[in-house]
Amino acid sequence: MDWSTQLGDVLIDMGYVTREQLDEALAEQKKTGKLLGQVLIAKGFLSEGRLVEALAAQQQLPVLSLSRYRPMPEAVRLVPENVARRLNIVPLSLENDRTLLVAMADPKNIMALDELRMLTGMDISVGVAGASEIDRTLSRVYTIQESLDGAGLEIVSGDMPDLDLAHAAEEANPDDAPIIQLVNSVLEQAVREGASDIHVEPFEKNSRIRYRIDGQLFSALDFPRKVHPAVVSRLKIMSGMDISEKRRPQDGRILIRVLGRRVDLRVSSLPTIYGEKMVLRILDQANAMVGLKKLGLAEEDKALVDSVCNAPYGIVLVTGPT
Repeated sequence: MDWSTQLGDVLIDMGYVTREQLDEALAEQKKTGKLLGQVLIAKGFLSEGRLVEALAAQQQLPVLSLSRYRPMPEAVRLVPENVARRLNIVPLSLENDRTLLVAMADPKNIMALDELRMLTGMDISVGVAGASEIDRTLSRVYTIQESLDGAGLEIVSGDMPDLDLAHAAEEANPDDAPIIQLVNSVLEQAVREGASDIHVEPFEKNSRIRYRIDGQLFSALDFPRKVHPAVVSRLKIMSGMDISEKRRPQDGRILIRVLGRRVDLRVSSLPTIYGEKMVLRILDQANAMVGLKKLGLAEEDKALVDSVCNAPYGIVLVTGPT
């Protein structure tokens, strides 16, 4: 696609808006001075996801899904948080030690790119992401990076949110604070992402935290193996397990309050060759009951499900990954 093609024409060609919707949005844009994409979203004519796709097609750039991306701490340290928020970008990774990959909501912002080049002294590679997704990612990345850097805890990779949990936790020594914050951050992010399980797994050289979301496991954080015993001990204390027992499987339970709601966690430990593996099943009442209208079914599929459920007899089997 020709990079000079107007965004409105791209949206029409992709079938995302009509000519009438575009004309109405352009008239509103002249009055407010806002970006065209923002006006279309505000009017309900366009979703943020489709705007990202159109911008990527127009500029011939990749679409970046930040919920599945783990920003490198080395990249995050290159750009101060206030600059990242002002430019609405997320630093993601370093390529060849000379190129910084960033996610931008407005890839046409040449002034922002020039400022990043001057600030970092590096070439800038760009991908497109939604503005709301960028804002959420910035809150996660910078808060946890600052807190862990200040505590002297080295994190290999990952993007975790700041602590916002209220739960019944034992009084801890100051030396335990980084571990407590790390564990709490893991729990909060898992709930925010809608995960059903958290896996804390030790390997030969490091440990990994993974979330199961919609049946698939996604890596959230890698950290030094020397920190693993402290993370396991913290989870055991919170779930009422025996921290001195390391050779036998154990089960426990954690009750937390996050995002203003109560969440129940069922915890199990399992000894492995490199240490204890922890699995936490998240029982979030907010995700327990979802109405049929919110499942994303096509109208014909919803009508079929309605008719089956209203049948006088029979059985409905819903199967899939756990």
